[in-house]
Formats: sequence, structure tokens, C-alpha cells
Amino acid sequence: MAFGATVPIGSVQNAPADAPMVWPPVAAAVIPLPEAVSSATGFKVMTLYWEPHGHPPDPYFVPNFDFHFYTISADELSAIDCADSTKPVRPPVAYELPDVSVPQLGTLLGLCVPKMGMHAVRGAELHAATTFQKTMIVGYYRGRPIFLEPMITRATLLERRGFSMDIPEVPDRPTSERYPTTFRADYDSTAQMYKFVFSGLTAARAP
Repeated sequence: MAFGATVPIGSVQNAPADAPMVWPPVAAAVIPLPEAVSSATGFKVMTLYWEPHGHPPDPYFVPNFDFHFYTISADELSAIDCADSTKPVRPPVAYELPDVSVPQLGTLLGLCVPKMGMHAVRGAELHAATTFQKTMIVGYYRGRPIFLEPMITRATLLERRGFSMDIPEVPDRPTSERYPTTFRADYDSTAQMYKFVFSGLTAARAP
């Protein structure tokens, strides 16, 4: 039906202004999703990353939070080392998996980050001259989809206003998984928190 997470605005306000650069990045939190969610949808784990300076490619060099929702286990996630460079045969329409050169790290094939996976981003956004505010990323490893990621700037969250994002159709996902079609961030001014909600769950089309 729907699933998600709550994000206190205090955690956004109090995020440190600076942090040492480490590779691979270290998650601020790794949270198992309830069994009711994983059994009904296939989504198993949520991870949170705070990027105080942003990260490449260029449109994303602005302080932002990365919320990954994975259909693989925490152990499988921890084992991702980006040694497998297989990209999906059919990424979502209008999405790209860029190869990004990062000084001192080399080239990230398909924007693959160890312990995360490859990142498919909207092509129009990737080639834009302006920085992003919020976006939905689709993640892969070994050529198959493994996560959805609402990536949202700190400035957007500090506006304390609700917003929504469409989720693209993700081809070639397992028929056992039910992906959402809509993401909504509802701001609760009384509780001083966002409620992230994935809804419109659908099963994959049979090949």
C-alpha cells in the first residue's frame, strides 16, 4: 500500500557543516525496514548519507541528503565493491548511467560507489547548468535494479514544505518486487518532521 520513513527536521538543521572525505563514503545510518514492508514489496534496507559539500557530477555539488531504499540485504549491500561493471540493458526512460572521472579516485563506471552501487540519473538534470534541488535516482548492481534514492538538498528540506516526485518505470526488475510510482514528502509542522511516503506500488510487467 505504502511505506516510508520519518525524518526529524532537527537532524537536517544539526547536520555538521563539514566532514572528512572518506572513500568509500560511510553511511550515517543503516536501517532494516519492517518485515511487513520487505515481504510485501521486496524493499529491505534504508541507508542515509549526509554530503555536506555535495558530490560529483557537477549538478550535485551542493549540500544534500541521500536516502537509499534497497531491495537487497545489508550483507549484500556491504559486499558491493564495484568490481562488476555490468550496466543495465534498459535503464529507465530519460535516465543515464554516466562514467564519472573523480580526481585521485579514477573513473566511476556507471557512477558506481562501493557499498552503494551504480546510480542512474535523469539525463536532463545531469547536463543542466544549474544545481539540483531534489531528484529520484535509480540504483543498480550486476546489471539489475537494487535501490530507489530520493536525493534532496538541505536547503529544500529546510523550507519545511511538502513536495512530491514521480518515480520512473524501472524495467527488468524481479516480478516478486513491487515498486512505488510516487514519492511524497509531507511536512508535519506540529511534530517538526517530514514523513516520506512511497505509494502506488506495482508489480513488474512479465517479460
